[in-house]
Amino acid sequence: MIVLLKFIVLVHVGNGARILGIVPTPAYSHNIVFRPLWRELSLRGHHVTTITTHPIGDPNLSNLTEIDLGEIHLPFNEFLEEVAKDERPDVYTELTRYYSRMGFVLDKYLGHTSVHEMIQDPRVEF
Repeated sequence: MIVLLKFIVLVHVGNGARILGIVPTPAYSHNIVFRPLWRELSLRGHHVTTITTHPIGDPNLSNLTEIDLGEIHLPFNEFLEEVAKDERPDVYTELTRYYSRMGFVLDKYLGHTSVHEMIQDPRVEF
């Protein structure tokens, strides 16, 4: 009986969270692994906002807001093609290219109009 009482009390205390999900790379393989997590959190009552280059796009997920940054994907693909052409780059060149490109991607993420508006909105909290 005590266990049941504790369970009932805890159920009434539990609240849904507001969750911001950011996958800081536009690679499809890096984004796809988080889809089940975003979906389940949304279905369980949490308000999930994701910044992604590969949105789920499911209108049935009413608690899921997706900021689509798909336009960043093309410059990133061009970068990957450039890297693939270089037969034997040294480690320094690889790291320099990688950090340069990821800086570009993060600037695009944080500089996107929708993301900037969300950051500046005092009503939005996570």
